[in-house]
Amino acid sequence: MFGEKLWLLENLFFIPIASQGIFTRDELNILFSNLSDLIKLHVLLYKGLKKLKPLLQNKRNRIDWLAIGQAIEALFSRLAPQMERDLALFCSNFIPANELLKSKAKSSKFSILMSVAESTSRLNKLKLTDLLASPFQRIMRYPLLVTEIYNTFGPLSESSNSKFAKKEAEARVAFDSALRVIKNIVQGVNQRKSKYEFLSWFKSKISPFYAKSGELTLESLELKAEGQVTWRFNKEKSFPGYLLILPDLLLILKLKKLQ
Repeated sequence: MFGEKLWLLENLFFIPIASQGIFTRDELNILFSNLSDLIKLHVLLYKGLKKLKPLLQNKRNRIDWLAIGQAIEALFSRLAPQMERDLALFCSNFIPANELLKSKAKSSKFSILMSVAESTSRLNKLKLTDLLASPFQRIMRYPLLVTEIYNTFGPLSESSNSKFAKKEAEARVAFDSALRVIKNIVQGVNQRKSKYEFLSWFKSKISPFYAKSGELTLESLELKAEGQVTWRFNKEKSFPGYLLILPDLLLILKLKKLQ
């Protein structure tokens, strides 16, 4: 379960690593970022979805599928801003976190700590990197969750009775609406994740050339336009680049060829 993975991440890795002083505070923020926020978010989601369980345990012909679909939509609509913010922030650190772990691989103290933690039977052979990736994997499963609930328990066929047919149609609309909300959340997480990654890159690479970089936040970073360009020195010489336009800055980045 996702909740158990978050518990393992906090108790088997974050707390021991933080107590050993192997990482600086900034490095801990890269590795575990807003883990506490994710745990709180999961608790809210778990409590909200748990309220649906008694409704799904009724006899099939007594289940109010319209109410269930509306409840799922209301739950995810209410938590959408928090999900997009918290999940995107945590997931945006996945690549830097992996690079950081590789840089610490030669530390005997860190290697021993990791060996002890990852040998725990509760991990079921999962590694720290697997746990760090689990929030992003989880968000991709939420659309499947709604589809699975509907396909497993919901009305599956048109009824000849006009009264029941109308209820089934309304239930389908409710579930479709809930699914649309969740897909929008997934899209929002991906977009916000990309912005977090860009902001991190921007601050690390452009700071020496842009005095205002230290003041930038995700909200204040206003990207007017971006896209691939070809920079031509003359008729014979050119290179592929990437154009970024901010309100008071224009960047043309040279793209590296993949080896």
